[in-house]
Amino acid sequence: MIDLFIIGFEFTLMKKIAITGANGFVGSRLTGKLLARGYQVLSLVRHGANTSLLPGDADIVFVDYHGSDFAEKIAGCDVLIHGAALTRARYWNDFKKVNIDLTDKMILHANMSDSIAKLIFISSQAAAGPALDRDNPRRENDACHPVSLYGKSKMLAEKLVQDKCQKSYTIIRPAAVFGPGDRDFLFYFKLVKKHLALNIGSREKYLSLIYVDDLAELISLAVSTNRAEGEIFFAAHDESVSLTRFNAYLGECLNTFSNPVTIPAFFLDVLAILSELWASLHHNVALLNREKVRELNHHYWLVSNAKAKEYLHFAPDYDILEALHLTCKWYKEKGWL
Repeated sequence: MIDLFIIGFEFTLMKKIAITGANGFVGSRLTGKLLARGYQVLSLVRHGANTSLLPGDADIVFVDYHGSDFAEKIAGCDVLIHGAALTRARYWNDFKKVNIDLTDKMILHANMSDSIAKLIFISSQAAAGPALDRDNPRRENDACHPVSLYGKSKMLAEKLVQDKCQKSYTIIRPAAVFGPGDRDFLFYFKLVKKHLALNIGSREKYLSLIYVDDLAELISLAVSTNRAEGEIFFAAHDESVSLTRFNAYLGECLNTFSNPVTIPAFFLDVLAILSELWASLHHNVALLNREKVRELNHHYWLVSNAKAKEYLHFAPDYDILEALHLTCKWYKEKGWL
């Protein structure tokens, strides 16, 4: 009861929130969640970016993150949520520029702001790296061992927040995020729709997942309580799934069958190289690339949500199968599937 009173009291104090990368898959759903909670939200978006995922009542503010007027744009905000990031890139310098250098700049803005009291940094499970086995999911106090450049960039960005942020801060590490607006998991839906259930290598793989609305709820909880100050939290559902079970869930959502198709691990590198070449011809970054293969070659992308449940009273509103059904429904309504 005391915790609920404290959370309610803090809610009245923190009204105005700025979100970087607000037009993205996670940022757009987070914007909707916070608006529904009564917060005033500034949806910070790069000039020319697609804002179609943002709710209709979003206060969209177009910004140059490196511009001289950025501080003016966030003046009066109580909380800065830094979600803008690069998940795929060809070169390390691209990851560094966005995931590390931009985080450093947001820390500076938070430190220099008269109004910002809290910085929430959206990191990634990739910063910690995979678990060693199925029975020991990663926990927040484990040493970080990222296996990809993306994971390394997020780990180094976390260190910047811990070392340089002079305001209250919280670091959130989502597991694999799925839900309305996501295009990465859409690939698996499309495969199963074609009756193909993709497996990689001869050994089963296991992963932790988080539905985007449950992730938004966890972030909202971190905004509203001092128990999150200076802490790192993994964001994940209670249930972890094997890739086989995940494909079965997708088949149930699509009301179809699928045939297992196993890609040998060694052949994945060849596919990644071909995918990168094709993408480069079209000036894109490949969904399947050698960095992604480094992650896919590990078998246990598992994390524990015990700390978030203890500190933030986090309880996912949806189980994985229910959330996949909602995601599938959204894809169909939008003509993506």
